[in-house]
Amino acid sequence: MQGRFVRIEFYSADAQAAAAVKLYDEDGNEVTLAANERLLIDTLNLFGVAAVTSAILFDDRAANGTPAAGEYIAVFGNGSNHFEGGPEGFACMKGAAPKVKAAAAGIVSVSGSGHIIQNGDSSAAQTWKA
Repeated sequence: MQGRFVRIEFYSADAQAAAAVKLYDEDGNEVTLAANERLLIDTLNLFGVAAVTSAILFDDRAANGTPAAGEYIAVFGNGSNHFEGGPEGFACMKGAAPKVKAAAAGIVSVSGSGHIIQNGDSSAAQTWKA
């Protein structure tokens, strides 16, 4: 595997306002992406309680907090749903972690793993096969 390993975490009782996931290294230290770094998502686990009719993990390319076409990474909802697996090698935009936004108040949890690559070279994603 190329790049630096990170864990992806998010937890909120009300994710109606878009908020970024947190990234952590192997030692549990929070990681902030530099302007020339890109997160490649390897695995995702998503959960929302029954009150959350839908929630979206998205790459906020427009920087407006609203998911739009071309920004969706994963969508889940309609109650207590759990999505495992993920878009292997999904390359997020440079310099920013993906965000979560829910349609209603309620617990939303996201966890997973990925790698950070420098200089935004997403070609490495094609070589990441488990």
